[in-house]
Amino acid sequence: MATENHTPTRITNLDFIRGIAVLGILMINSIFFGLPFSAGFNPSSAGHNGILDWTIVIISDLFFNQKMMGLFSLLFGAGIVLFIEAAKNRQHPKPRLLSFRRNFLLLVFGLIHLSLIWEGDVLTLYAICAPIIILLYNRGLWVLISLSALCMLLPVVLSFLCNSYSILKAIL
Repeated sequence: MATENHTPTRITNLDFIRGIAVLGILMINSIFFGLPFSAGFNPSSAGHNGILDWTIVIISDLFFNQKMMGLFSLLFGAGIVLFIEAAKNRQHPKPRLLSFRRNFLLLVFGLIHLSLIWEGDVLTLYAICAPIIILLYNRGLWVLISLSALCMLLPVVLSFLCNSYSILKAIL
């Protein structure tokens, strides 16, 4: 009699890329942990004016700063989709609800981390963004494109309106 194996499978390539992203984020954060915040952008503010200091800042800005966070965020979204798909494959009656619960636990953990360990916590932000990803899961292409366009245009429109208001206020 054959038995089915219900152990979850890992996608090692995603784990490898996730590890690279975490190490890149750790590299950037180590600068901010060890020096005043401004030194992460300008090492002169902490009294470091050497060529090596500036080289590290330039290399970290070019190759790591914000890039690893973007990569990690992309993998977070992919993880949510893969989690929901796996729950569907196991015939879970409500895979999205299961993902909501999982991310609620992430929110609790993130709030504890934010309160007790470090004010720069991103776990809470991920947990707050997760419901948006879950709600947009399996939506049509035009819905996703329309929402993406709205998200890109909204800051431009708001910036224009704020600047127009300032110009009108200066004129009047």
